[in-house]
Amino acid sequence: MTGVWSPSSEHGAKQTQPDTDNGRLRAYLLFLVVAFAIYCIANAFTQDVRFFGLCVLILVGLLAALILAPMDGRLHLLVRLSAMCAGIMAIVVPLAGEVLAGKALAVAVHEGPVWPQILVLLFAARVLAESCEQRFGALWRNPLGSGNARTQSMSSAVLLGSCFTLLFYQLTGSIAVAPERLDALAIIVRAFTGTTIIHVAIVLLFFVVVAATLDAALLAHQDSAVLRKLRDICRAQLADEGDVSKAQLERSANAALPQYAHTRTMYFVREAVRNRVDPTAARSLVAFHAASRHLIRALLAFIPLLGFLGTVIGLTAAVGGLPGELQASGNGDIDIGASLLGLAVKFETTLLGLAGALVASLLLALLEKREGEIAAECFHLVEMLPDEPPSV
Repeated sequence: MTGVWSPSSEHGAKQTQPDTDNGRLRAYLLFLVVAFAIYCIANAFTQDVRFFGLCVLILVGLLAALILAPMDGRLHLLVRLSAMCAGIMAIVVPLAGEVLAGKALAVAVHEGPVWPQILVLLFAARVLAESCEQRFGALWRNPLGSGNARTQSMSSAVLLGSCFTLLFYQLTGSIAVAPERLDALAIIVRAFTGTTIIHVAIVLLFFVVVAATLDAALLAHQDSAVLRKLRDICRAQLADEGDVSKAQLERSANAALPQYAHTRTMYFVREAVRNRVDPTAARSLVAFHAASRHLIRALLAFIPLLGFLGTVIGLTAAVGGLPGELQASGNGDIDIGASLLGLAVKFETTLLGLAGALVASLLLALLEKREGEIAAECFHLVEMLPDEPPSV
């Protein structure tokens, strides 16, 4: 049957995929090894021997994966574990010790040199994202293979969101606005630069959602690139043969772009060629992407909820402290102005949560708009082609 991925075409995909994707993954691994080595050296004089032991283990794992490529299932497991451990260490050391000593996380990030941690988190996130895409592509081409298929790595989103959070507080830690200033700009700046644990949690969750959306945007960019390649194939066939049919387009795409068999563009083109425009027929690949999107939307809903939680905690603390203030005043008089100012500050987390949710929702809406346009362009490209080449 036309367009079915036969064993021969599958073999070609397996031959093509490692040369391209493994080169990109090995490049990210190399950058991660260098960044993690710099991070270890930067903390060499402040940590004990246990830190060096963990650093050596992680570096050995990363170097083993770098040397032993091309990747199989076990090496991908080693890559993921090593990259995640490197990212977790970059988050915990030395920031956890400073936080346990009583320093606010945002203040600790601003006061310390965190650029080595930022580099480690950035490249660890890219390693996890690339490994996830490789594993999904392999399982898409061979459903009988082992492992779990997912289109996006949430571990990558968490590490990249942590990277953005460190960078954010590194850049904004010196900004300070007096609580007495209640103009709109001062309120917004104070909300975004708050140093409480709720402020930090909202900022981190916001950047995790942004990182997941960015990862999905990179996949959409790949779909756009594949669509451009398909158009080039059509133009080349029109120039050589004078015409191109739907079946010819699918055969040429299968032969020329086997490494992109798992992309939505190739999937939509095959669906359009076979006239399966019913959304219920396009379940498999769309369902994989929808599963990741459901998780992003769930995390998005938590951003304003965290803001409300911070406000409730602040109000509870303020109301709980009123009896003590009344007893301390003796005559029952309390400073209402100071209390109202404190209550106004308590609502900053709600403002931060709502603003973060609005921005993240807008970014997600723009992404889904582009994804819908790509799907429509794929179907339109196939619709303009005849079912069979014209008879001579």
